[in-house]
Amino acid sequence: MRALCILALAALLTGCNHAPTFPAPSANELTLYRAAFTSILKEANHPFNIADTTDPFEPETRGDDHCLKDLEIPTTPTHTRHKLPPETFAGLPVHLIDPGTRNFKQAVKQGVLYFSEIAYNPAHTRAAFSYGFYCGGLCGGGAVVIFDLNHGQWTQSATRCNEWIS
Repeated sequence: MRALCILALAALLTGCNHAPTFPAPSANELTLYRAAFTSILKEANHPFNIADTTDPFEPETRGDDHCLKDLEIPTTPTHTRHKLPPETFAGLPVHLIDPGTRNFKQAVKQGVLYFSEIAYNPAHTRAAFSYGFYCGGLCGGGAVVIFDLNHGQWTQSATRCNEWIS
């Protein structure tokens, strides 16, 4: 019995030392993240720190939740997360930052871009996800962006939902 307790304690303690692991997004999702970042980059034109882990998709309902409902995008939060591999942004001015590391706080001072998980309409012809740029304190902005699948290509819609700035 004592040996079993020691093994259980050892398993518990070693489990605490490991950061959670998240799977990579699908190729389709990587295409969407890259397309969104390319669009953001056109507006800013400087290197970015990007969180290497997606956040759950949690569309806020500040009275404009009809935006997603009209597009047949589910507004229920997702609880999954993915790890963005470096090749997602190959050739672009990006530094992937692990939110679980010490250098993350330093990166926030320069600004960090986050992406959420992606939600699709039932036909998988429309996708929505949020992005946020945080630069500490009351500094940041973001929105939910919409992409449409046309002839096998994802294109960003002019529609944005839940835009915010601070």
